[in-house]
Parts: sequence; structure tokens; C-alpha cells
Amino acid sequence: MSLPKDIKEEERRAKLRVAAKRNRADPNSVYNTEEYKAKQLAAAKKGKSRPEVRARNSVLQKIAQNRPEVKEKHSAAAKRNRADPNSTYNSEEYRARMCISQKIAHNRPEVRAKQAASAKVAHNRPEVKAKISGPNHHSWNGGSSTFPYPFDFNKELKSLIRERDHNTCQLCGRIREEEGKNLCVHHINYDKDDLFELNLVTLCGSCNSKVNKNRNMWKDYFTFKMMYGITRASSSDGRAPRLQRGCRGFNSPLCPFLGVAQFG
Repeated sequence: MSLPKDIKEEERRAKLRVAAKRNRADPNSVYNTEEYKAKQLAAAKKGKSRPEVRARNSVLQKIAQNRPEVKEKHSAAAKRNRADPNSTYNSEEYRARMCISQKIAHNRPEVRAKQAASAKVAHNRPEVKAKISGPNHHSWNGGSSTFPYPFDFNKELKSLIRERDHNTCQLCGRIREEEGKNLCVHHINYDKDDLFELNLVTLCGSCNSKVNKNRNMWKDYFTFKMMYGITRASSSDGRAPRLQRGCRGFNSPLCPFLGVAQFG
């Protein structure tokens, strides 16, 4: 009676393992010569470079790394290395090398595209959306973004504000020509219905998005700026913007925002 195929295969592999151990232990074996090792290394590199082999190895590696026992083993090893002050992983040289490697890897177009796709998939999951939308979001302001702007917040009013601010972003100094379009008009107190001139300020698109965080700080910052009549204007020669309208400047001891943004 013949043995099943799986038993035969297991016996064959066991014999190969025994033969391999015997060959490695024999210094005179052909398998221990430099020529044989170089030939095997070249064959291995050639095989691993094939797309189908790389794809198969990638799938197998992901399966192996997702096994609970492997994850637990890697986690224990990482904790042990972090706790050991003499570990190579805690040396400044290793950290600097890893930092450079990660920056290079993260700047590759294919990596950035892959991370962007993963982030979109993650953010579109219902449980993630529930955590970062509506009242659960850190910037939630009662749904004010859905409220319509008043009728008087029109092109004429925006043009007046932009002209008053010399068509220059009052935070970074970017001008209309650099932006390539009209600059935004921002409500300092974040109230769309408050169209008082001193509650409106000109910002570029990037800064208009930036001031949606830390709203209380930016509200105080622009209120102080308007109180002292400080505006930025681009210089006629295209160089750095200069301060306008008789201000004390941000080097004044009266300015509480020194360090947040400096002008001039």
C-alpha cells in the first residue's frame, strides 16, 4: 500500500533538511565553497527581483506579520529594545539614520499616493466619520459653516476690504498676483452676519484655512491688529511687505502677540 502524497512530501523535506545540516557541518563540502555561495546568492537575487516572486513574498509576509503570535513577539522585542539604554535602537546614530530613511521613503510619489489612498479609505469608514464629524469634531461651531452669508456680503464690500488691505494677506503678506486670484475676506469674530469693517480682514486661501484652528487666539490677534491700525502692504519693488497706517509695530511692548507672527 502506497503512502499518501502529503506524507511522502513531508518525508522528502525531512531528508533534505538532514542532508543540508550535514553539508553545512562539513568544511570540505561543495556547498561551503565561495563559488557555490556566490552562485546561490546571484540566483536568489535574480529570483527575488521577478515581479511575480516579489508579489508572492509580499503577500506571504503580510500574512505572517498579521498572525497574533508574530505581533506579540515583535511587540515584546520592541519594548525590550526601548527599555535597554545600551540597545543599538536607542543610539543617536541609529535614530538619525532612521529619520533620514523615513523622510526619503515618505517623499516618494508612490508612497505618498498610497498613504493618501489609505487615509481616504480610513476616513470614509462609518465609525471614523462618526468620530470626526458633527459635534464630535474639535472645530465644531454649531454648524455655522452651513449658514448662508448675508446679502450685503457682496463683491463691492469685499473689494473695499481688499483695497483697504492693499490686496495683501494680512497674515503672511502674500499678494493677489502671487495667489493668482482674489484674496479671501475673513470674519474676525467668525460671525457671518457681522459685516462691520473692522471685523473683516484680507487673507490668502492658505491662511484663511489656517485661522479656522485656535479660533480664540486668531480672534484676539486680528482684533488687536485692527485696534492699532496695522496692515500689510506689498512694496512697489516686489520685495517683502511693509507695515502701513501708522502702527507701533510688532516690536512694541504693547503687542501681546510677539512670537506668533512678526511683520516688517
